[in-house]
Amino acid sequence: MRPADYLRIVRRRWWVLLVTVVIAMTFALLTRPSSAATAKASRPGVSFRATTTLISSGSANTSVNGRDYDRLALLMITGEVPKRVAEAIDEVRWPQIQNANANKCTETGADATSPDCKKSGRRVSAGSGQVELGTGGFIKASAIPDPATGSLAITAQVGDAELAAKVANLFAAKLVGYVDELGQKQYDEQIFGLTISRGNSETLISKIDSQLAAPGLSASEYDSLDIRREAVLRKLANADSDLSNLQEIGPQTSGLTTLEAATKGRATIIVSRAQGSTSESQRLLFGAAIGFIVGLGILLLLEILSARIRDVPGTEGAARMPVIAEIPVMNLDRSLRFQVTTAVDPTSLMAEAYRSFRTSLVAMWQRHPTNNRPVLAGASEPEATPLRVLLVTSPGPAEGKSISVVNIAAAFAETGISVLLIDGDFRRPQMYKYFSGATTPNLTDIPHQGTAADVLAVAQETGIPNIRFIASAPTRTDPGTAIEMVKVAARLGRDIADLVIVDSPPILLANDAAELSTFCDATVLMVRAGWTRRGGVVAASDLLRRLEATTVGVVLVGAEHGARAGYYGYYGYYGYGYGYAHPGEVPKMSRLFPWRKPTNGAGTVRRKPDPEQVGVSASNQGANSSSEAFDDPSF
Repeated sequence: MRPADYLRIVRRRWWVLLVTVVIAMTFALLTRPSSAATAKASRPGVSFRATTTLISSGSANTSVNGRDYDRLALLMITGEVPKRVAEAIDEVRWPQIQNANANKCTETGADATSPDCKKSGRRVSAGSGQVELGTGGFIKASAIPDPATGSLAITAQVGDAELAAKVANLFAAKLVGYVDELGQKQYDEQIFGLTISRGNSETLISKIDSQLAAPGLSASEYDSLDIRREAVLRKLANADSDLSNLQEIGPQTSGLTTLEAATKGRATIIVSRAQGSTSESQRLLFGAAIGFIVGLGILLLLEILSARIRDVPGTEGAARMPVIAEIPVMNLDRSLRFQVTTAVDPTSLMAEAYRSFRTSLVAMWQRHPTNNRPVLAGASEPEATPLRVLLVTSPGPAEGKSISVVNIAAAFAETGISVLLIDGDFRRPQMYKYFSGATTPNLTDIPHQGTAADVLAVAQETGIPNIRFIASAPTRTDPGTAIEMVKVAARLGRDIADLVIVDSPPILLANDAAELSTFCDATVLMVRAGWTRRGGVVAASDLLRRLEATTVGVVLVGAEHGARAGYYGYYGYYGYGYGYAHPGEVPKMSRLFPWRKPTNGAGTVRRKPDPEQVGVSASNQGANSSSEAFDDPSF
């Protein structure tokens, strides 16, 4: 879709956006945090940092003899050391940690009295050189190695100075203990390996000695066993030496001693920036933005799921025939509803739209395959038959059919063509309301074997030059008789007018239009944007094709954008889509609020009909009618 199509969707269902924005803003207000929570979030965070410094003792038998302090820092924040510190904290059950855990559980919505919540050692994350323990990670610890001085600084940060010192010292103790355990484990594994090697060597020497004592050995065999025995003896001696040296040295230790333990008095105060909280105006703004986005999504979904035709591509796709004209939206005052706009206001946008309809109709009729006569001798091109009888119908009611019939008649009449209008919809007659308001004489006054003079006697003057009309049969007339009278009037009307236009009932509601479509020269199908269902357009066009009616095309009534995106390029300047007006006659309020219905003295300025031109004053035209011409189901 083009950007203009999205604007059209929003303009048509603007209230959906309004509802979603209001709901989102209301939800944002209802879910705003309490004043206590807001005040707490606005306060800057205060915590304490305590440091325990470990230094190498310089002993020869230490695991840090090679200055591997980075390894010690890694052991402090990952693996077994943080786990042991967490377990030790749970066993000690310091009150500060118990309270901090309970507060964190309450903030996250967990049960503060549950056993899991009271466990302080739940590890949250590790990385970037620090480890976080406790619910929500309120205990932070890190290690900073300094190989140049042979020291390791262990830092703990928490919201209590005494607790920070205790945690730092606990981490230092657990690190030293864990490194010592690793040294003891390595020592035990070495002792065990040397003992096994020594035992195997002794067993092998005994076996070789028994082989040497056996009789019948050759000199070469004896020498080979003797060499092998010497090698095993050397291996046994080396194992004894290594075992003796290892036992004398003992297991390796961390070699770390506490240079300076963490204390409450030496803790550093750390002030962090306040987290801040979203103000009420910001929450409303965010809510409005989210509601607007959700509303747009709903609008697009409704547009996709909608079963009504709205634009030219959708109409042509449903009807499988071209759209020959687009008639824009027309909002009229109640007193102006039954006026022939093309005659009353010939410079209006509506008049231009019906002139475009006239031009397209004539062009399409001249090119229609069923219209061309055989080529005469000596003629270069086939001679086209002029359009004499036009049938206008629609799939259903309220498609803008009757108002389009009188306006297209006025568009033809202004070119000098005499037009005879026949109201063939006797069930809901409307045409008489546009002219004199008389329902007699009518079609039933024409004899079956009448002449053109009989039709001329029944035809009424409209007050518009070159236009006459014949009122429909009474509503209680037999349908077959009414249809036959329309045929007689149309056949005889050729003799008194250049063009006969028949306004028929909806083709899907009555058989009249189906029967008349094969009698008339051409048929035009009227559909209304945003009103006619796609299935109705498909059914009506298929029926006309089955009847082999000469259908010129479809006219889209109530279009919200110009014919092929802009007739003459100035539709937007003339208030296109919001009614019709002359330049400078569209007030600002009508531009800002196009959905508002115009009233007397406000909205788009419209001209009153000229009684001398139309033949009837505006005061006699539809005093009890509605405010929109296309909303009457009788059209």
